[in-house]
Amino acid sequence: MRFCVVQVMELGGTFVRSSGRFNARDMKTLIESLSTMESSGDAQILHDMRLVDFDVRVEEVIETGRAAPESLEIRKLALVSGSALGFGMLRVIASIRENFNRTVKAFRTIPEALDWLDLPLAGLTIPEAVDLIFDEQIRCNGDDPDGFGMVIQKLGGDGSVI
Repeated sequence: MRFCVVQVMELGGTFVRSSGRFNARDMKTLIESLSTMESSGDAQILHDMRLVDFDVRVEEVIETGRAAPESLEIRKLALVSGSALGFGMLRVIASIRENFNRTVKAFRTIPEALDWLDLPLAGLTIPEAVDLIFDEQIRCNGDDPDGFGMVIQKLGGDGSVI
């Protein structure tokens, strides 16, 4: 799987876009990486998984739901999928994570997820800046879209790259 992570410190928000075939091992690596990132305490994460192929065994998804380290301080985690299968798989992860005192919810659209996260600048410049970075990084995936790769970028509150 490929991951592009954009952290907006002033919002306490992190935006992740994944692509490729769903892989529990790669998701665990992403979760571990997120747990080591500097955060403002009450982190909110929007994980855009609309480019992920969820044609995998449900056991792999369950394994991912159980994998999150307790050190990851997330107040809210919004998971977004563009397919019915993906939405169902993300609901499985969300229900497992709720058992670990996390507020996790699956969504079908980005606007629904942003509203639920209640990010103060969500409708202004930040999503556009994040989308520009995502578009640039996803296009640069190379010949192996299922190989592991991660790009992490930080933005200021005005949408500028830090």
